[in-house]
Amino acid sequence: MAKDAYDIDKILSEIHQRQAREGRREMPGEKQAGAPVKKAEPVQKAEPVKKAEPAAPKAAENTVKKAAQKPAPAVNHEQPKKAAPKKAPANADVQNELRARAEAEKEARRRARSQAAHDSARTPQEKAQQARDMAEKQAASQQQMADQRRLEQRRAAAERERAAAIARADKAQAQRNLYVASYAAGEDGIDISAFAEEPAPKKKMPKKKKRKIIISVVCVFLAMVIAAGGAGWWYVDGMLGRMSDAESPTRAETVEEYTGMDGPAVETNFDNVIYEDGDVSTLKDMIKSWYLNGEPVSSSHVLNVLLVGEDTAGDLDSDTRADSAILCSVNVDTQKIYLTSILRDSYGYWISEDSTDGEGEYGKINGASASGGIGQYIDTVEKLYKINIDNYVLVNFSSFPEIIDRLGGVTINMSRAEVQEINNNPKRYNYPETIEVDGEYTYDETDGRYTAPVQLTGEQALAYCRIRKIDGDDARADRQKKVLTTVFNDLESSTITTMLSTVNTFSNYVRTGYSSREILQIGRYALSNGWLNYTMESDTVPCEECRQGGEWYSNWIWKVDYPKDAYELQMKLYGKSNIVLAEDRPDFKKLYY
Repeated sequence: MAKDAYDIDKILSEIHQRQAREGRREMPGEKQAGAPVKKAEPVQKAEPVKKAEPAAPKAAENTVKKAAQKPAPAVNHEQPKKAAPKKAPANADVQNELRARAEAEKEARRRARSQAAHDSARTPQEKAQQARDMAEKQAASQQQMADQRRLEQRRAAAERERAAAIARADKAQAQRNLYVASYAAGEDGIDISAFAEEPAPKKKMPKKKKRKIIISVVCVFLAMVIAAGGAGWWYVDGMLGRMSDAESPTRAETVEEYTGMDGPAVETNFDNVIYEDGDVSTLKDMIKSWYLNGEPVSSSHVLNVLLVGEDTAGDLDSDTRADSAILCSVNVDTQKIYLTSILRDSYGYWISEDSTDGEGEYGKINGASASGGIGQYIDTVEKLYKINIDNYVLVNFSSFPEIIDRLGGVTINMSRAEVQEINNNPKRYNYPETIEVDGEYTYDETDGRYTAPVQLTGEQALAYCRIRKIDGDDARADRQKKVLTTVFNDLESSTITTMLSTVNTFSNYVRTGYSSREILQIGRYALSNGWLNYTMESDTVPCEECRQGGEWYSNWIWKVDYPKDAYELQMKLYGKSNIVLAEDRPDFKKLYY
């Protein structure tokens, strides 16, 4: 095989040297325009070159480097050129790959220098902002995970509450079925002694659940129904008959017959707007004009029952001053029960039925019952607060000691001041036994003060309800609601025999405008519709911003902003109001008495 006339390695080396001299690189075989051509010298015979293998790029690279170290041979232009050897394409590919690698490394170094320059040029504020951005992203991610966990926990809690609600509904339905079955079969009653052998276990109720127990009249109704389920119609009917005042003239004039709370809500007087009279100069003018202005509103989905307590040992049928009053309102739409205490020293106005000249009288609101009985008191509350009262329950506080003693006493959290008030003034509270506090006083988050749990007898509990010298009438109302809640908690968790005995005693001290059948109807409706699971809220009227206490004409009273107070009460009970307050309304605190 003949030798190649040209040595490719030498030719490449000469091309590289020319490109270096002319300041630019050129691919092999590319012609340099305008370059002087040296005279060709005789070509020396070169050593045979071993043929490079195409599959070894590294070997080809070494070959190129060796060729660059050898002196460039002269080119004989007179000799005819032969075709490029077969290994030239392989060398061109290697050269292109090397050039691409070099460009990539150069670009990487440039980017690194640029990034380093950018980082060094950033201000401390920019670096701090970048750190904050990263921290915010991390915090957002953690918050999202925490939200997801809380969502899962709420779903689990809702599912547990749903299961508990179903269980309570099943229990209520079972109790209702027991009563219906016994009554429909015409049974005279169920043997009570069967329940006495196995007392019902005490219910461990959480604090939040205890606040949901219906007190005042609703609790009385439910207690009667539960008793009916255990004792039979004949026993409860006679017991409720002693309580009912359904045939008296007072009922016909002041209350309405219970017809249920199902179906669409039937509302009255909400379309009859009541505009406040802002042109008044004295407190008496404001109260009187408001008493005569408009009519009370009502809704078939809101039941208002007035629980009135008389602090007297006299006959419930006599006209005495209402020592305390609690408005119990049940809203089946919102599933809430509102217990609103009416402060007895609120200064009001009313017109008695026996008034000859049509003029009314002023005084403390509880004086209305002494003036015209429970009917007059209900009428006064309705016209001052513009709400309809469906019925009433009149309770004599003389029943409390006996009822509480039958239940084995009550445990109340009392402050040191309350204990000392009773112990230091025995005559004022009809000489109850001295109250002994065994434990220590600790901070009570519910009451917002230091208290200690004290086991009270009936006389001591009644004395506790009467305390008002150390604070005021509103605190006294709170004490009464606390004792009532505790009493009915104990009654609801007691045995059937204890419940019947207690309710039987209680019925001797209670009068209501409902008939015995209506009481049972309301009780069955309450059980079947889950009133025991309703949310309970307590409040007082007049509200804090609507009252000002003071002594006028030797009497301590509450000045009351009745228009605003009535508006707030309507909004709470019904979710709307027909009262429009005057734009330039007078400040009741500055009105002359």
